[in-house]
Order: sequence, then structure tokens, then C-alpha cells
Amino acid sequence: LAGAFYSFSLLDICMRSSVLERVVRAVYQNFDAIKQTTLLGLIIVFIYAHIGYAAFDKDYRVVGYDDTEKRDEGNGCNSLLECLVTHFDPGLRQDTGIAEYMSPLLIVGDG
Repeated sequence: LAGAFYSFSLLDICMRSSVLERVVRAVYQNFDAIKQTTLLGLIIVFIYAHIGYAAFDKDYRVVGYDDTEKRDEGNGCNSLLECLVTHFDPGLRQDTGIAEYMSPLLIVGDG
């Protein structure tokens, strides 16, 4: 626990470097804009999670990895809260987004 307090002394480096001091000042001065932008992002993800829960709740598949082997762990959208967590956790971290956790759609051709 005492070692964790030493990490705060690293902030002193920011005050000794003029470039890092300007970065910290820029973040601090625009903190309200950063908070509002974060809130807007949360609202947009909530809207998409709500649409996913209402329209595509059976298409979400939670995939786990077991020693480099993919395994299906069931539905990831049984409730709105679970759907929201699915959108936030893997949906924002994966490079393909939430599409990796949804069942593939059948596309009917002209033939």
C-alpha cells in the first residue's frame, strides 16, 4: 500500500517539464468540455444498447476464450443492463466493435 503513494510523486515530473505542465493545464482548463463529451459518448452507447436490446436481443452471443479456443457462453443481452455492459466492455474494446458478439445474419441472394 505504501508503494502506491510513490506513484503520486511521479506527478512532480509533470510540473518540472514545461511541455507536460502545459498538457496538464490544457486538460484541467477544458475539463468541463471533456466531461460533457464523455457524457455524450455514454448516452450514445446507451441508445445503441437500448436498440440492441429491443430489436436484436437474441442475436448477441458472448464468446469466451479457453486456451486459444473460442467457446460460446450464451446470450449477452438478457436484460438491458447486461446488454449495456456487453456494449461497453467488449463492444468498445474490440476492433470490430459489437459485431463480433452478434450472430451472423443470413443474406438472401437473388438466386
